Amino acid sequence: MRNRLLRFLLFAALLGGIPGAGAIQAQDQDQQQNDQSAAQEQEQAEQEQAEAQEESTEEAEENEGFERFIPTEQVSRDLGVSFPADI
Repeated sequence: MRNRLLRFLLFAALLGGIPGAGAIQAQDQDQQQNDQSAAQEQEQAEQEQAEAQEESTEEAEENEGFERFIPTEQVSRDLGVSFPADI
């Protein structure tokens, strides 16, 4: 009797006739799709973050040459100022 029950269950499983087996497979597929979409979203977010970081680095490098000069000493407009010759 037990042998027949096991054979029936095996046969039913091979044919996909076990109730709920299709639902389990559908849940597994949904879970895999959710995992894949989450991984894609995370990868896209990381790419966007890397691009934003590159842009901010490039802007910082471009703005380095345009920093405002603030003199440390006050010079009268009437007096001449010597400049280094290697400019």
